[in-house]
Amino acid sequence: MNPDRYTIKAQEILQQIAREARSDGHPEVTPDHLAAALASDASVGVPLLTRIGAPGGVVTAELASLVSRLPKVQGAGAETRFSPALVKVLDRAEEVAREFRDDYVAVEHLLLGLLRDGKSKAAGLLKKHGVTEAAVLAALKEVRGSSRVDDPYAEDKY
Repeated sequence: MNPDRYTIKAQEILQQIAREARSDGHPEVTPDHLAAALASDASVGVPLLTRIGAPGGVVTAELASLVSRLPKVQGAGAETRFSPALVKVLDRAEEVAREFRDDYVAVEHLLLGLLRDGKSKAAGLLKKHGVTEAAVLAALKEVRGSSRVDDPYAEDKY
């Protein structure tokens, strides 16, 4: 993962989930952390869930509940790291960005990477509420059209 290839917003979300996981005592940052952050983000996640027709408040609450049940550790020296599952999701997000011919990985790529990987509890929960790869792609087509992500400072649009 090369953070220089991520938009500012995508970098902020990854930094946010790492901070939150560390402060909550989670030894790993997981796809569940990512999904919860994406769904609760007022500038991206909430408008996307609304556009897709998913029950935003319910999805956000269920994802937060998933995160709260993750294992915790206490004590000095406990270092939080990205889980192998999250690294796979990030790899998928980078694949999606390449398929879109985008220069940077944006928030929509993170979400599509999460859904495409599909192995996390969070991905299953999102799909249960209608947040599927097809639904996200349809919403992106409406909002984004054929524009590309070629600026790391570009606003993620929903």
